Amino acid sequence: NVVVVIGSGAPVVMNRWIDKVSGIVEIWFGGSEGGNAIADVLLGNYNPSGKLPVTFPKKWEDCSVYSTYKSFPARTYYADDIYVGYRHFDKNKIEPLFPFGFGLSYTTFEYSNLKVDNGGYMTSVTFDLTNTGKIKGEEVPQLYLSALDSKVDRPVKELKSFKKVSLDPGQTVNVKLMIHQSDYGYFDEESNSWKIDSGKFEIGIGTSSRDIKLKETITIK
Repeated sequence: NVVVVIGSGAPVVMNRWIDKVSGIVEIWFGGSEGGNAIADVLLGNYNPSGKLPVTFPKKWEDCSVYSTYKSFPARTYYADDIYVGYRHFDKNKIEPLFPFGFGLSYTTFEYSNLKVDNGGYMTSVTFDLTNTGKIKGEEVPQLYLSALDSKVDRPVKELKSFKKVSLDPGQTVNVKLMIHQSDYGYFDEESNSWKIDSGKFEIGIGTSSRDIKLKETITIK
């Protein structure tokens, strides 16, 4: 009955032992008070609310740089281009161990009532977030944008906005996230300028890059 506490500055591979432990807590760089902080988390005195800023792979071979690792003497050639992190895993349909934006809590949250107001220069996205558990907690809703009719090669989805929200047990708040006009665009190498293509875009609200709770499609002209 073991809980593994990992103090690292980057993802680690866990495939040899992850199925043999009861829980995993990533503390990153804890600092001088790291011991007291992790004790509060393990004992339930504090509800952890962190979200992963990176993707944890199931195995080293799943990483985007694997095929070019040390391809030159003592050097690694990074051929990822724009497909780093969750973009690489999405494009190649690789299931991560823990996706970008993932993070558990001692409480639970429910997403509902998505509304999108496309005003042109700014798009307003609102939805209700409810703490359905028994203790206070913080959630980080994430807004991802997918270009469904893109004329160029683009990621499956791109993180465009997020917000950390604190909720008491049973509390519901209306969360508002904004999409700027430039968020729909991409940099065109041929014209050396930013462009926005007309077409359909899917707005996804989720708890991580792989757990999208609410979706709506809009058209940009």
